[in-house]
Amino acid sequence: MIGSVLVLGYFSFYVELLMALLIMMMYTKKRKFFAFRVLILTIIAIPLIYLPSLTLSSFNISFTLVFLLVFISGFFLYKVKPINLFVLACMGYALQHIAWNVLFMIFEGAFPNEVLRQDLALLMFYCVYIVIYFLMYLIRVLKPSYFNLEKVGVVSIITSFLILIVVIILSAILPSISEWNWITRTYTILSCVFALLVLSGFFELSKINNKKIALENENNELQRLLNVQAKQHAITKSTMDAINFKIHDMKHQINVLRQLPKEQQEEVFNDFEKLVDIYGDFAKTGNDILDIILTEKSLICSSKGIKLTYICDGNAVTFIKYNDLTSLIGNILDNAIEATSKVKNPEQKIIKLNISIKKDFLCIHEENYSTESIEFDDGLPLSKKKNKRVHGYGAKSIAYIVSKYFGNLKFNFINNIFSINITIPLPAKDTK
Repeated sequence: MIGSVLVLGYFSFYVELLMALLIMMMYTKKRKFFAFRVLILTIIAIPLIYLPSLTLSSFNISFTLVFLLVFISGFFLYKVKPINLFVLACMGYALQHIAWNVLFMIFEGAFPNEVLRQDLALLMFYCVYIVIYFLMYLIRVLKPSYFNLEKVGVVSIITSFLILIVVIILSAILPSISEWNWITRTYTILSCVFALLVLSGFFELSKINNKKIALENENNELQRLLNVQAKQHAITKSTMDAINFKIHDMKHQINVLRQLPKEQQEEVFNDFEKLVDIYGDFAKTGNDILDIILTEKSLICSSKGIKLTYICDGNAVTFIKYNDLTSLIGNILDNAIEATSKVKNPEQKIIKLNISIKKDFLCIHEENYSTESIEFDDGLPLSKKKNKRVHGYGAKSIAYIVSKYFGNLKFNFINNIFSINITIPLPAKDTK
């Protein structure tokens, strides 16, 4: 068979491993005179032609010694951390083992029980190795992100190493106790492929991509909700403009109404007073968008017996986009109203909101009383509603917008007081 033709012994195995290592480490920082160093290593390894098969309880340790020699050679060729070199060397061994077993599967399938001519055997040998090594080279060039060693955990390294150990033991012991067949070779190839995928961080990369896709979907859903809220606030603005117009128009009608009989005057004036009282809830912060939000929430609070107090500098939030501002402040107050509406003590039904500039930061602080305990997950309060996927978007929307403006967000719950603290750096043009 082919073993009788390849007369270079363990030197051939060394060259195969070294070439596989060069492919795996193609993006690793090389030492000076790299090509000359490769030549030196190749020349030094020539005596491996005469290395005998050293056995230990039927285990051929010569292959292990050659692998250790290639591992040491890696330090001579590259500036690399030992753990990274070990991972890449294991990947190189897996690649070599895949090529070797594919070669033998072809020979054993196409030429069973036949001894091939040396030239034909060597031709097939080189063709198989060139094709498989070149395919791996293309993967390394076209998909370098598939080999992210920083994403490979210790558990993955140990698991892959154990798989390769099993393959090595199988390769060393099987010839002495049984015959190789397509089942054992297929198992060996698949084991090496799996080890390659694990060591390259492929599965970790898949997890990251899945998380990225999930995050993008969540952000798209958040953006959709922001747009819906923006439309709702646009409707609120139209309603408020109509109320303002109506109140202004009523002032001109008062003189006419005075001419009515006293019985009718009293009734109409009472209605007027109720409408004018509503005007007292209109916010005037210097920012139209913020005024709309605060006015709308103030009217809701009034209907629920909640006192909303705020000290807000409307000019502080001018750099935040319309949709973002309506969602940010709207969600903060909506969550506060929902929690405060469950409080029975009228003196505790208070929501406080402060918006100001401190040094070079926009600072937003909100606090309210809550009779329900609040649990947190990754810094965000958990929704107690059944449909957490939908109702959890309030806090996530706040976090999303704050991160969008490179700010910091902190939720707290101490002594039944729930609070939100947000700091967002002001844009350079607004920094004084």
